[in-house]
Amino acid sequence: MKKILLLLAALVAVSLPALAQSAPGGTTAGMTANFTRLFGANPAFTANVDMKISIAGGQDMTLTMNFAVLDTKMRQEIDMTKIKGQSIPPEAIAQMKQMGMDRVINIMRGDLKAIYIVYPGMKSYAKMSVSKDDATTLDKSPKIDTTALGKETVDGHACVKNKVVMTTSDGRSQEFTVWNATDLKDFPVQIQTAEKSGTLLMRYTNIKFARPDSAQFEPPAGYTAYDDLQQMMTAAMQKEMGGMKAQP
Repeated sequence: MKKILLLLAALVAVSLPALAQSAPGGTTAGMTANFTRLFGANPAFTANVDMKISIAGGQDMTLTMNFAVLDTKMRQEIDMTKIKGQSIPPEAIAQMKQMGMDRVINIMRGDLKAIYIVYPGMKSYAKMSVSKDDATTLDKSPKIDTTALGKETVDGHACVKNKVVMTTSDGRSQEFTVWNATDLKDFPVQIQTAEKSGTLLMRYTNIKFARPDSAQFEPPAGYTAYDDLQQMMTAAMQKEMGGMKAQP
């Protein structure tokens, strides 16, 4: 069961869009932070996101989240009990809820070169700093090449469908298909990206262009901080086992 919980926690981390892929020689945190550049002239907004992760072999997963962007800061709030997929056992979701891990918040701070994974039910968070190479990448704007592919309608919005290739200063690139809504300041109401292991599709709804409160992008005060996700998961499992032993 611990392995299943770790896999679900890993899913939370990879839901940060560019972390859904791997790259030789290091992480893709630099690409993740640069993901906010796909929103173009919309550097601050809130939205709901329906995400579908199509994995090779047919083990697809779907999830929904509350999403916010403020310049180079990105926040995702996910209800883990609503994740659906054949590879996710119901008992694993039930145990996550019991342990206070059913709600999770991802915070990507491009300005601090850090990622926070917050579990409000556990009053804990893990802070992960990006590598030195990724930190250097974040200090330089990526090259973005856009090619129009045609016009389509998504959720009633007339869109220009574009191929976008983003290349960071260290030469790593990621290709996206982006549907930019002409009635929403070219906001990308749908984004798709593919990798060898599968495809990630994100659809944005309930989009609001008011600037979100900057406090949303800070780890909550008074929470226990951990150095990495596995350390936090291990502490949660130990606490759960201790509680079970204490029961008469």
